[in-house]
Amino acid sequence: MVTFEVKIGNEIKKLDGIVSFDDGYHIISNKLFDILVWGNTKKDTEVAFDFTFQAIYQNFALEDKNNLSLLAQRLKQSLLSHS
Repeated sequence: MVTFEVKIGNEIKKLDGIVSFDDGYHIISNKLFDILVWGNTKKDTEVAFDFTFQAIYQNFALEDKNNLSLLAQRLKQSLLSHS
């Protein structure tokens, strides 16, 4: 397991990822937020991991809870409480 620092606005979030290499692809996954990314290089994969987490954060954590389903509200809470 590797801990990544993901910048959201002015804040740095720490996010654990499982790193593997399979069939020539670098793979990073995070079970808590259901993230799975891969790339041809380690750097490409890290960029994809960062982008994916930021997209999830912006689309759920920053969204008004009244616009979210109950499941999405739980994800929002998990994102906001994650350090």
